[in-house]
Formats: sequence, C-alpha cells, structure tokens
Amino acid sequence: MIEVDKRSERILNYLVYHSQVDSRTLMKEFHITRNQLNYSIKKINGWCEGLNFPEVMRTRNGLFYLSPELLAHFKQAKGTEAAANSFYTENDRCNIILLILFSKPSYLSLDHFMIDLQISKNTVLRSLRYLKRHLPNEIELTYSRSHGYDLAGNEWNLRKLLIETVSSLRKLSNGDQLLMKFAEPVSDKIAIFHEILEDAEETLKVKFSDEQVEILPYILAIINYRIANGKVIQESFQINNSMLADTKEYAVASEMFDNWKEIPDQEKLFITLQLLTTNIISGDILTEELSKNLSSIIEDCLTTFEKKACVTLKDKQDLKERMILHMKPAFYRMRYHLNLKMKIEDIQFDPKYDAFKELIREAFQPLQEFIGESIPDEEFLFITLFILSALSEEQKERESYHAVVVCKSGILISQTLNTFLQKIFPEFTFLPPCSLRDFSKIKSKIDVVFSTVPIKDVEKLFIVKPIMSQSELKILKKRVLRETNGGAQEEAGQLLEKIMTTIEDFSTVHDRTALEKKLIELFQTRDDYPYDQEINHEISLLDVLTLDAVQIIEQVEDYQEAIRLGSRPLLKKGQITSNYIQSMIESHNMDDSYIVLGNEVAIPHSRPEEGVNELAVSLLHVRQGVNFSRSERVHFVFIIAPINQESHINALFEIMSIAEDEHRLRYMRTCSTPQELLNSLKLGEGEEDK
Repeated sequence: MIEVDKRSERILNYLVYHSQVDSRTLMKEFHITRNQLNYSIKKINGWCEGLNFPEVMRTRNGLFYLSPELLAHFKQAKGTEAAANSFYTENDRCNIILLILFSKPSYLSLDHFMIDLQISKNTVLRSLRYLKRHLPNEIELTYSRSHGYDLAGNEWNLRKLLIETVSSLRKLSNGDQLLMKFAEPVSDKIAIFHEILEDAEETLKVKFSDEQVEILPYILAIINYRIANGKVIQESFQINNSMLADTKEYAVASEMFDNWKEIPDQEKLFITLQLLTTNIISGDILTEELSKNLSSIIEDCLTTFEKKACVTLKDKQDLKERMILHMKPAFYRMRYHLNLKMKIEDIQFDPKYDAFKELIREAFQPLQEFIGESIPDEEFLFITLFILSALSEEQKERESYHAVVVCKSGILISQTLNTFLQKIFPEFTFLPPCSLRDFSKIKSKIDVVFSTVPIKDVEKLFIVKPIMSQSELKILKKRVLRETNGGAQEEAGQLLEKIMTTIEDFSTVHDRTALEKKLIELFQTRDDYPYDQEINHEISLLDVLTLDAVQIIEQVEDYQEAIRLGSRPLLKKGQITSNYIQSMIESHNMDDSYIVLGNEVAIPHSRPEEGVNELAVSLLHVRQGVNFSRSERVHFVFIIAPINQESHINALFEIMSIAEDEHRLRYMRTCSTPQELLNSLKLGEGEEDK
C-alpha cells in the first residue's frame, strides 16, 4: 500500500474540512507548486485505492473534493478539534477573530488571539492584516493601548457582519465546537435560545429550517450579550417601522430578551427581521395583503416564463406554493439588504441552462418592481433552481425502493435535491423531503436515505451535498445502484433478457452464458447513463432547422397565414399535426405579443401535447413583413415545435440572440434564397461582411 507523506496528509486533512477547493488555494495554503500538488494528489489517490476508498475527485471547474463516503470515514477517524485546528484557512482564522471581537468580554491583545487560536505572533499579525483588507468598507479594525483590538462602525453594519461570521463558521465540520469555544461569554445561553426559538415556531405556527434553528441561537445570544453591554442599534436605517411592527414576529421578538423594555425601537425591529428572514419549510410570515400580492405576482411571472420559454409547468400551483414559501423571508432579505452571502459559483449549471436563466430574469422583473429593490444574483439563482426542479419532476409511482431526502436547509434546497435525485433514480419511490428533526417521525417504510448530514442507525444512508454537480450525481448513481439490490437491478435484468431474446430471434447463440457476461460488462462500463445524456446533450438551432423548412415569401395577408405557411414544411414531414397549427393561431393575442422578439422576429408555438410528434423548427421570411401585434411588424417567423420542456431551449436562445442582433437581421433581409438565409444563421456577428 502506498504511504502518504506529511504534506499529502496535511492536504487530505485540509480537504476534509474545506469542500471544493481549487488548485490555486491549495498551492497558496501549502506554499507548493502545481507539480508538487499533482504529486500529492496522486499519492493520496494511491493510498485511497489501497484501502478501497474512492479517490479525491475534481469538478469540471477544477475544484478538488472528497466523496461523501471518504469524507464520513475520515471525519470519524480524524475529526477531532485538535486535528482541525491545524487546517484553518486564513478566512477561517479571521472569522474566529471576528467572533472573539463580537463577544469580547474585555481588553483584547495579540496575546489573547495567540492563546485562543494556538498560533504564533506572526500568524496572528498576518491574519489581522488579512482581516483589515477584507472587512466591509463601513467597518474598521482598530487598536489602542487603552482598549486593545476592537471593531469600529455602526451597530447595524456590525450585526450584518456578525450574522455572516456565525453562518460561515457554523458550516465548518467542527463549527459548533468553534462557536461554543470562541463565543465563550454566551455559550451557556445557547441552549436557552434554542428553546426560545422552538417556542417561537409554535407561537408563529411556522417551521424554521434545521440549519436556521442551529445558527440563530448563537446569533441571538451574541446580540443579547452586546445589548447588555451597551452595543445597541441607535442609528436610523431604511426600515418601514409600520411594516415590521404589525407582524406577529415583532410580538414574539418582544418576549425574547428579559431587558426588552429598555431596548430601542430599532433594536426590536432588527430582532424581528432575524425571524422574518429566517428560511422556513412551512407556515406564513407575511401579512395577509403582502402574501396575496406576492402570490399573484409570482403566478404572473410563472405564466410569462411559460410563454417566453415555450414550456408548460405541469404542476404550477405546487411550484407557486413552494416559491412563495421561499420568497416570504427572501422578500425581507432583499427589502432590507440582508442578502445571502454565498458563492454563486458553488452552484454549477450546465451551460444549456443559460437560456433558462435569461428567460427567468426577464419573466420575474415584476417581482423586482414589487419588492422595490434590485434582486441580487444569489436570489435569482434560487428562483432559477425552483424552475429547473419543476421542469425536471418526473416521479414514477411503482413497487420499488422507498427513498427520502433529509436536508437541514430550507424548502428550496431540499426540494431541488429531491427533484434531481428523482430524476436519476426513477426506479425509487420518493417520500416528500423532510428535515432532520422530522426524520424520526416518519412512519412509512424507508429503504434508502439521502441526507446532507450523518444520521445514526440508518442502514442504507448516502451522504450527499445540498447542491451536486453532474460528476457528483454520476458517481452517486453508480454507488447507489451498486449497493442496492432492488428496482434498478431488476430492471437491468429484464432489459438484458429482452436483448438476449432479440439476439436469439435473429441469430444462433453458441454460448449464452458468455454472451450475457459480456453484455453485463459492457453495460457496467458505460458512463453515459440516461440522465447524463439528457443534461449534456445540447440541441442547437441548426440541428433542428433544415433547408427544406426555410422559406422566403414576398407577403402574407395576416399572422394567421404566416403561421400556416411557416408550419407547412413541419406538417408535411409529420413533425406536427394540423391541430398544433390551429392551437398556435388560437392562442395568439395581438394585445399580448409575448411571441415577438425585438422588432422583427416572432416565435409562434404551443404546448407539445397539442400535436408535436418531433422536435422541429421552421423559418419563414416575409419580405414586406406582417403584424403579430398592434404595433410590431415581423419579417422572420420561427415556428417552434417543442417535444418536451427542455430540448428546444438552446435553439430558442439562439433565436433570441438573432432577434437582438440588428446587424445580423439587416443581412438576413438581403438573402435571396433559402440556402443563403440558412447560411446566414451559421455566421457569427460581424462575419456577414467578410
């Protein structure tokens, strides 16, 4: 078995506590070259192979991470506080220093940090310099002989930083240990505030996410400590007092602290905001009027998205309810700039979803207007996740393994994870996702558990990340199917038997056993299982738009004739039915011209079930133009026939890009033959004049 050197061991330990780290971070942290890093990773993987562990994996974006199996084993073996202390990143150390400063009982010097963190004076000084560079502009790290180290800034901004700090530390594998140790003055209050928070759930008739229930007690305990020491929010900030003071949360918050009567109104409002912005998995935190308005706007946005994306959300009501549940705390987060602090790159989309993201952003502009604030990229990302999960839902009820997703995050993450797991395990019957707190209450039969956290006494438990990349999903699928003996293997056996029967119908098989063995080997070595094929295959416009579907005509009487003429090639080839053409005509509204892109392009379409037999696109160029709305005249009519919710999206995105390219459109109008027009679609911007 390959031995692991000290450097490789340190890197492996580091990866245990820091998921998805890029090469640059590892090289900087360990002061090594790229060749040295590659050598260490090779050493680690050799060691893993010798112990029959999965190797260190790497995403398409070059991020290193450990498989859930290896991670769980390693944490159990070496997950002590002592082991972890040696592998803090500079950012981790700075967060610990911030936590100490937020809950400091007295004068803080360099010696305090050296002793608490068990690091040298030089390391402390380096960390303090790093902290100064990365603090928000409105906050400053100060030092004086009389007061020691402290944070200067208004309390509102300090509180926002406090919340970010606690949340970041809590995400580390030993996060609870760190928070209890370095927030020592409030450690005895954590259990009390945990009980207070559970009581608040009952009073408010809501269910907070597990994650928030674990983080909030620390935040509330430190806030209470700061209030007791005169660190209160005094300054004015942009808050609608009446909006918050009328909420149930305000009344509940007023009972959280013993000294509430002495607390300024702004402080009461801030505590109320912590409850209002906490992710929930059930319940309501909006006033009746706000809730009603939000529901109406989200429904309108979803309808607009369906029209723009040429898709049908099959269970739109359920999707709307889930989105509303998420958007209630998000509403307050955005209104008061308490936005999510997360790395967008942590959630990786297949490039084909770029089109979806653009369409979703356009469709949800009314929501932004309703909130009265710009919607941050992080929040738009979550809206996108909701839509994608809804488009992917294909649960199949059958006699099979029963599975459940256990997730400590809010409704969005748990539902999204649940949907994608349903997608790659259609042979499983999934129960509704649940929190860790509710898992023990499940009475139904459960064969397989997918969880974001370890759970004791579960036979078939698979630890998964809340958001998983395609490569991670592929590895998970192989592992699960290898370790279960249910529906998947049964289906594979049935498929094998069908293949063997077909072969024997048309040929003579001399060694059936050997052939079966060879076929099994062939199937087992395939990496491109159906889920992967679906998410990786991108269908471009020119994949579905053929020369015989391109027409040029001088004029048409109206948009109805344009749709009929444009659809003729698709109807002739049997790709659509006449019912689909009629549906496109009947669904068009001259006063709601959502199918018009820019000033010259229209994309008539309807639902797949109205008569689509095959994914197809046609193009009709009307030289004199035709009105598809009261004010917009169209010269290019792209008939889109979608076969499902996703396959046409890349082609649609390309058409949208064409519609925005005035230079391209001018050139297309000069084309005299269908072939020339089709060729113009192959050219990039600016190439037409070459």
